[in-house]
Amino acid sequence: MSKPTSSVSESITRDLAIRIIRGELAEGMAIPGEHELAQQYDASRTSVRNALQVLGAKGMLLIQAKRRSTVTPREQWSFLDAEVLSWLEDVGIESELVEQLMLTRLIFEPDVAAMAALNANGHDLATIEDAWTTMQAGQKNNSAEQFERGDLAFHTAVLRACHNPFLASVGQRAFCRHAAVIQADAGRRSPINPRRRPAAPRSI
Repeated sequence: MSKPTSSVSESITRDLAIRIIRGELAEGMAIPGEHELAQQYDASRTSVRNALQVLGAKGMLLIQAKRRSTVTPREQWSFLDAEVLSWLEDVGIESELVEQLMLTRLIFEPDVAAMAALNANGHDLATIEDAWTTMQAGQKNNSAEQFERGDLAFHTAVLRACHNPFLASVGQRAFCRHAAVIQADAGRRSPINPRRRPAAPRSI
């Protein structure tokens, strides 16, 4: 029984994305055409075309009519996209990229915290407190899983406390998902960074 077109397309998409991230398909390189890729992956041209369109939508390929698709500069990739992040995690996110991500968060998070301080209600504060307590427990128990669960819950709770649907949508992708990427990178180095202790939440 043949695989559904969507399943084949998703497999091709991921494989091409991984090759792009690793540099096997380098910036500016024209990738093989649909017919050649269909032969390589033993798939239909429809599956290949769908895969290329997905990578184009995520900013990883430049697709032009009657010309081969080319790999775009990394600056054009959709780093807020969950799939792009998962592919980066699969390859192993670079320390430089983690630092850039941390800098981005440092620019936005103080303003997010300030908005949460202005708009939080009692339920929001209790949720934030619970998440912080989980982080503390993870630190005390030397449990990376518990600490990271609390950390993600903390960021999510602060975002929700802003009561701004636009900020919540962007923040959920930009910070909560990215927090998981940072934690995965840190986890490869050490279960818990002993210097990273959760600070007590200020009164809001």
